Amino acid sequence: MQTHHFPDITLLVTHYNRSASLQNMLQSFRVRQLSFGGIVVSDDGSQPLHFDKLQELQKEFGFTLVPAVKNGGLGKNLNKGQDAVKLPTLCMCRKILRLQINSRVLLQQPISSCRKIKL
Repeated sequence: MQTHHFPDITLLVTHYNRSASLQNMLQSFRVRQLSFGGIVVSDDGSQPLHFDKLQELQKEFGFTLVPAVKNGGLGKNLNKGQDAVKLPTLCMCRKILRLQINSRVLLQQPISSCRKIKL
């Protein structure tokens, strides 16, 4: 299987009480050998059960976890997640879907949905 690594792109994932979906997505990336220069998970005050799972996933997958004390809404969650991005390009993921396509099809999709920011 071909490896796909995007060293200049950070994947920013907003999260709220969906730890199982996040785990499925990260495992799908691993199986498909798809990786990014960094992954930031910006949590919006998830319930303790989900936040505990996030911390376990952080150890397993090595992403940057940006927590919140309470739910501040999507805008605030995006902003604090963007503040944690260190690379020049980010790709935002607001809804986590189970990957049911192979990486070739995924990579044929335009990366125009990724947003370039200047740090």
